Amino acid sequence: MRWGMGGLARIAAAMIAIVAAGPAQAAELRIEFKELAAIAQQALGGATLRLHNAPASGVLDFSQGSFVAIGSTQVPVSVPVRTFPIAGGTYAYYVNDINSTGVAFEAVPGAVRLTLRFESDAPELFGRCRSGICAPVNALPRIEWSDASVSIDLAPVGVGDSLSLEAKAVKIGGAFSPSCSPSAALISGGICKSVLSKARQAIAKLRGDLDGMLRAQMNKPEIQAKIAGELKKRLVLGPAGELKIRSVSVNDAAVTISFCLACAG
Repeated sequence: MRWGMGGLARIAAAMIAIVAAGPAQAAELRIEFKELAAIAQQALGGATLRLHNAPASGVLDFSQGSFVAIGSTQVPVSVPVRTFPIAGGTYAYYVNDINSTGVAFEAVPGAVRLTLRFESDAPELFGRCRSGICAPVNALPRIEWSDASVSIDLAPVGVGDSLSLEAKAVKIGGAFSPSCSPSAALISGGICKSVLSKARQAIAKLRGDLDGMLRAQMNKPEIQAKIAGELKKRLVLGPAGELKIRSVSVNDAAVTISFCLACAG
């Protein structure tokens, strides 16, 4: 048997009858990715992402680091600090207090795509000297991240007796633009221009770091269990109750789940 989500209500009474008759045999439910995206929006639309690895600005600095949060489940994530040498000093760029403000899901071939968008004011990455001979602070290029977004392609997988969404690919959206401050003095401005190539290398490394880090964090057991729990609440056949999923198969258009309601063993 194959049904779209629109047919769940129509088959609920029939499934209740099967449960009443005895242990249910496995049935199949086909969910198109457009429908799954709508379910995911309801279940996970409150997800948030914070990116922050800037060093403490004072002794009493209680700012949180980076994390992914789904409902009450919050998983810390590590954004590496990459250093580079310039003229006797060691420098690094930091991500400072960048928070997602909106979440959207859409269907893509073989998955649903989660897109998180960030503050409308272009967030900045700032550079600091870590050690050695340090140039003035305004000698380092500013890096603005305009139209900032993170997109994660999530493919359906079985977790326990429920459905979850496993991260397969991550794309960092928007433009990273390094620029020298107009207020920089003549000497600082010259240093800044000489550092621009290093700033661009830092951007490339940050993109790669975020790609791998976010994919790994989304696939952590606690996040997968949370996603499975939220989806399970919505995969319900009326009074018959929650679907107990036995297997999951995926093609470009849809996910097909084999399930039962009163499973025998």
